[in-house]
Amino acid sequence: MRLGTFGIVGLVLAVAGCDVVETSGAKKAVGELLKDPRSAQYEDVRKFGDYVCGRVNAKNSYGAYNGFRKFYVYLDTAHLEPEEPGVKLDQPGIGISDIEAWNAHIKFRVDYLTFCPSAR
Repeated sequence: MRLGTFGIVGLVLAVAGCDVVETSGAKKAVGELLKDPRSAQYEDVRKFGDYVCGRVNAKNSYGAYNGFRKFYVYLDTAHLEPEEPGVKLDQPGIGISDIEAWNAHIKFRVDYLTFCPSAR
């Protein structure tokens, strides 16, 4: 009976260890997208099936923290929430690059809600 208990405990620890390895790999992938990966602060990092999702705050090129941004990682490819475009879609003189920026922002949000269902 003791061997069975230790076997179950070992299995639980092995499975938990896999999540730790996957989340640390995800943090490394996200870090490659940041200006200062060593300054990265992570929160709400969780695994949803094959995806690792969370939020990251890191220093920008001025040395200041930008605020937390959402991310998701799938197959070692990280996707970081783009900054919200500074122009509104109903403003006069909006250009193609503004529309593309909004498109990227909306696509990320839809993907994040799809792949990270119970994340914030």
